[in-house]
Amino acid sequence: MRLFFCNRHLKIKVLYDANQTIAKVDKSTILMLYISIMTFTPDSKNVEHQQQGVSLSSANTQRELRTRKMNTLRARGIDPFTPSSKRDMHLAEAKELFEEDFEMKESVTLVGFVSSKRGSGKISFASIQDESCPAGFQFVFKADQVAGEEENQLDFKDFQKLIDEGDYIQATGTLQRSQRGEPSLFVDSYRLLTKSLRPLPDKIENIEDKYRRRYLDMKLNPEVREMFKQKSRFWSSTRDFMVKSGFLEVSMPTLEHTTGGAEAEPFVTHHNALDQDFYLRISSELHQKRMLVGGFEKIFDLDKNYRNEGIDDEHLQEYTQMEFYWAYADYNNLMDYCEELMKHVIKQTFGSHTLTYDENTQVDWSKQWPRIPYYDFIKEYGGVDISQCNTVEQLRAKATELNLEYEESDGVGRLIDLIYKKTARPKCIEPVWLIDQPVAVSPLAKRIPGKPDFTQRIQLVAYGSELCNGYSELNDPIDQLERFEEQQRLREEGDGEAMMLDRDYVNALEIGMPPAAGFAYSERLFSMLLRKPIREVTPFPLMRKEKAITTGKNKQTIVAHSVILNTADMQAWEKMNTASHLASSFAARIGTQLFHTLESPTKDGVTILMNIQNAIVIKQATNPKNLHSLIQRAEADNLHVVTFTRDMLKSSDDVKVMKGHASKNSHEIEYLGALIYGPIKKVKPLTEDFDLWS
Repeated sequence: MRLFFCNRHLKIKVLYDANQTIAKVDKSTILMLYISIMTFTPDSKNVEHQQQGVSLSSANTQRELRTRKMNTLRARGIDPFTPSSKRDMHLAEAKELFEEDFEMKESVTLVGFVSSKRGSGKISFASIQDESCPAGFQFVFKADQVAGEEENQLDFKDFQKLIDEGDYIQATGTLQRSQRGEPSLFVDSYRLLTKSLRPLPDKIENIEDKYRRRYLDMKLNPEVREMFKQKSRFWSSTRDFMVKSGFLEVSMPTLEHTTGGAEAEPFVTHHNALDQDFYLRISSELHQKRMLVGGFEKIFDLDKNYRNEGIDDEHLQEYTQMEFYWAYADYNNLMDYCEELMKHVIKQTFGSHTLTYDENTQVDWSKQWPRIPYYDFIKEYGGVDISQCNTVEQLRAKATELNLEYEESDGVGRLIDLIYKKTARPKCIEPVWLIDQPVAVSPLAKRIPGKPDFTQRIQLVAYGSELCNGYSELNDPIDQLERFEEQQRLREEGDGEAMMLDRDYVNALEIGMPPAAGFAYSERLFSMLLRKPIREVTPFPLMRKEKAITTGKNKQTIVAHSVILNTADMQAWEKMNTASHLASSFAARIGTQLFHTLESPTKDGVTILMNIQNAIVIKQATNPKNLHSLIQRAEADNLHVVTFTRDMLKSSDDVKVMKGHASKNSHEIEYLGALIYGPIKKVKPLTEDFDLWS
């Protein structure tokens, strides 16, 4: 019996030969080594490659094999990345033909990627997908039918040996039902359109990997692709409704000397040609209102905004927003019009006005949305009356009474907003128009005649959040300048989100702007309606850059020393048991970082994979005291230390192991091994006196 185990990441090879003495180890040692290797193996599809005679589980190894196939095709004069293709119909159209009785006399050409393949002998089956048919359409390949008679033409054996899951193909044949009655294309000839060099995973477990490599998420999950189609309908129905209502779409600047229109921290960038810093806009408001000054009456902008604020389930730093301004309208006109707009968008996007909030709650968006003044809303939903709290001191006292934390720099507006957001807003699930906000929280909205402390502002609140925002716009330049100056004062006191003083905008108001109303909603509305985090509904959300891995003299190697106590009474299986448990701890400690590799191609196109970040060294300690001392020194140096004891070897029952440890003093514990994890410059000096285990 010959057993061969190989893991190229750990560079471990063990040969067990019952008839030779190449490596004399017992079966239990082989078993423990196998467990250890499987601990380190990435979760990927196991593909049996009979021609190599090896079962390969590493995705990188599969890439090497696929690269060889690509080179084989090129050597035969077949382009593995064809520049053109032909298609007579989409796969869904082909499948629809089977709903009626038909006889396909002429051949048809279909395209797609191979999502799965099976079969052996003289017949093979493949499930092919395109955008129209995520469930897949069956292609049937028969040995006597796919002969590949022309020069450089792929044949039946090529399909079995050179075509992989993920490859894009073009096939010509006849539409018929298979013996089992499944709609199928019986292939006469086929072409490779694109060779897939990396296998698709079965699924993506890690949410960060899902967002970072969203193309995999889209390809594996048809429902993700459908979500982005819904998002497209969300914006196209918004644009159509606005245009049909007489609004003109405009495009406002992204770079601004002074940014405004919302309370948010801006991004800063440098303009090389002008040699000046600029802000990325946080809103298109102030430029659109300049256009009202210029004579336009109904305009909207659907574009990107940028806000340098925290990441959470409801906020992005780069996001799409629709914002419009309407001359000679007020906030009452807004509520009538915007309710009609959003109900239209909801129906066009989701196909219904009744949406699911949670497993127990359905929300009917077709109903009339009530209109509730700001302080009444806080009292009704939050049970708190702050209508008589007019000073910072009074609001701080109320916040303290409610156990709410606030910043010392928070003014009246910030404190009012804090109480509202923490007490009332989370409890509002059904849509409500929140109206008549205090001036302190609405620095750009017009005051209510006869109620100068309140503004003509609207916000749609539902699902415990504000979903959109609108105002009767402030067009009094004197009032606007005073509010800007108050915001500037807050900014100078440390409020990074307070608005900047935009004197040019004040000058525009002095020219004269008609009474007007403005309104906006962003893609956050879509995410809230869908009940998904906003990054989930963003095709490629901004992510922290993956940690760079350097090479050569500058590379930062992470090293793990699994130090084994090699005593006379430790058998081979006990040593392997200790090593494999510590190896498992190492894999769990660093996760996918273990498999950071560099690809080093050979002259003939074979890829050599190099693990360039992690070094795994197994050393031995012949004296138990030395191992105990090493553990203490490593812990004192703040390194990550995992140990394996005699009690852990004797039993897999955690309770028994803990009782065994509890019955001894620390110096009485028999350590069989220790894993030291950390930077090589710290670990290497600690372990340099220990010999390699052999």
